[in-house]
Parts: sequence; structure tokens; C-alpha cells
Amino acid sequence: MRKWICIIAGGPDHGALVPQWCDFTDSMPPSFDSSDGRPLEPISCVSNGDDHRCVMMHPRATPYEVDVAVAMLTAVMETPLTLR
Repeated sequence: MRKWICIIAGGPDHGALVPQWCDFTDSMPPSFDSSDGRPLEPISCVSNGDDHRCVMMHPRATPYEVDVAVAMLTAVMETPLTLR
């Protein structure tokens, strides 16, 4: 199993860090629903050895919210994450 740390872009969960597990052969994390029931889709992924992170976009995410989440993705690869 591969553990993905997903950063939510937009919607009610914007900025949340959510761990997701998937089959080791999957190169992308599984899509899942936000707390308002809307589907989240992976839009940007980074892997660094055993560290797998991605941005999951809410359908109503603004460009600014996506930019913030991608910036978080870049920053978290440089420092350890603390999950909420």
C-alpha cells in the first residue's frame, strides 16, 4: 500500500491535509469526496522516495485556492507535514 498526503484545494476543506491509501501500483491517489459531497480530483502530484503528496481540487476551487495548494505542495516537500 502507498500512502498519499493530499492537500485540498478549494471548497469547505481547503488547505486540509488528508492521508489516503491506495494500491502500490497506482501512480495517482484515488479520488474521494469533500465534506460537501463534491468529488475531488488529483491535479498535481510529487513523489520523493517514500513520500507521496498531491493536490486534490474541489470543482468550485478558485485559481487562487489552487495556487495556494500547489505552493503548499512545493513547501511540504522541503519540510515535514503535521496532519490535522
